[in-house]
Amino acid sequence: MKVLKLGINGISKNLWLNLFMFIQITVIVVAVNVMVANMNSRNILLQPFSYLQGKTGVMFNKFDADPDDDSMVLLKKIEKKLKGNFTTHRIYDGGFPDPKSVKYVEVIGMETEFYKNINIPLAEGSWDLLSDSGNYVECVITQNTSGYGLGSIIKVHSDYVEDVTYKVVGVLSNPTYIIKSSCTSENCCNGFFESYDYNEPNTNIFMYVNGDKLKQYSGQKPMVGEIITYDNGISKSNYLKNNGVLGRTADYVTLGKFFAKSEDYVKSLQKRVLPIFIGAFIVMSIGIISASVIQMMNQMREYGVCYLCGATWLQCVVLSISSNIVTYFSSFIVSALAMFMINMSRFKINYGFLYMKNNLLVTLGIFAVLLLVSVISPLIVLKTSNIRKLILNS
Repeated sequence: MKVLKLGINGISKNLWLNLFMFIQITVIVVAVNVMVANMNSRNILLQPFSYLQGKTGVMFNKFDADPDDDSMVLLKKIEKKLKGNFTTHRIYDGGFPDPKSVKYVEVIGMETEFYKNINIPLAEGSWDLLSDSGNYVECVITQNTSGYGLGSIIKVHSDYVEDVTYKVVGVLSNPTYIIKSSCTSENCCNGFFESYDYNEPNTNIFMYVNGDKLKQYSGQKPMVGEIITYDNGISKSNYLKNNGVLGRTADYVTLGKFFAKSEDYVKSLQKRVLPIFIGAFIVMSIGIISASVIQMMNQMREYGVCYLCGATWLQCVVLSISSNIVTYFSSFIVSALAMFMINMSRFKINYGFLYMKNNLLVTLGIFAVLLLVSVISPLIVLKTSNIRKLILNS
């Protein structure tokens, strides 16, 4: 309490200096956390595909297929021409009219491995899409205007395919976490993460389901494309032959190129913003250090009197930084409120933010650096100066 009183007293004597420090610290903390949160939201979209990283393989999509053709037949024709041992990872991509509106429900059925790796945030529920029980297909959906939520049952009737009943087991926290997984070739690399602010005018709900379970219903077929991984490696000659087959029949991209381009996209914002941030951080840090030293020099007479009256060096340093601590604490409270407002705003949905543990660690790191600077600066001055002369010159 005594330190708090000293801090408030120091702020009142140097109001403009502390206001200057307050603004700079708040800007630094908010800017850093926005950048980190943006990186988090993009990185998390790659994690479900971690089971494919490091494997040799390709992703392809046959765009010139007739809509009336059986996609499975087309895929089998391509697979028969491929050499070597391989595993297919198919994606079921479809949809149906929303029973409660005139809009559309887009369905993405991913491989089982996808859901074993997924940790995309949910507003409620879970990613429990791998159950074999029940007469329905579990799904995770976006928030919607039709009133569907956790536990909702969506019954779909069609004259062309077998009826399917879906049960909602999870709801996405926001549209940021919709993966455009139906693009499994070069377009996937260019637009894979460009799903922020998902506002497809004719789509009311986006739905994740277990592709392995969905394919048990007759008429439910994979999209005209898939991911192929080579199980035991592949010879260079067979790899080139397979690339030739795919090049003639489909658009394709290697898994290595897909992950490389995806990581480039994830890091692109950081590459653009980081130099600006480092420059701003250096300038603001110099300003904060200067303000701290000026504030300390203005109060040096008080510190000197305290020291001559029996206070220790440590007590003088604590007295020096007490007002800074109050300023830092206030700026972090305001920063937290600002980040909360960003998290609740349209800005978050448009650009994607995800606050995780590393945000807290970065924020604490900034606080630790500022605190260290506040301790070192007065300590150096007090240790290298003559207290009596400082008092006389103050």
